[in-house]
Amino acid sequence: MLPGFDELYTHARSKGLRVAVASSSDGAGLQLKLRNGVVAHSAAVTAVDGPGGFDAVTSNDDVTKHKPDPEIYLVTAARLGVAPERCWVVEDTTTGVAAGKNAGMRVAAVPNLFTKGNDFGRADVVLGSMAEVVPLLAAGP
Repeated sequence: MLPGFDELYTHARSKGLRVAVASSSDGAGLQLKLRNGVVAHSAAVTAVDGPGGFDAVTSNDDVTKHKPDPEIYLVTAARLGVAPERCWVVEDTTTGVAAGKNAGMRVAAVPNLFTKGNDFGRADVVLGSMAEVVPLLAAGP
């Protein structure tokens, strides 16, 4: 997971916000990544689904079009029962940023080691870690 995930997740949960994952990975690969990347390394997450986990998990298996098409984010928002314009997307790729913006969502880019040199100009904000998203959520929709 991206740096600062624990802080962002804990803050979102403490405020009663819904949390989802929308990944370009296939379903089996995403579940493996969640178990190894989040559950094993994040004290904040105790289960992939249900209490303490994610309210929605969407993979490439759940959509017919792929990023930068907005379908994956629109499906995820629908699963959450949240209007797209009330969602924040946290992305580490330019295609993910484009997908979030194409969905009508606000997007925070948190570049990773491999994408830090890319142009994230479409993002609403470019941050150094997921923890830096917390003040954006605190500001409200």
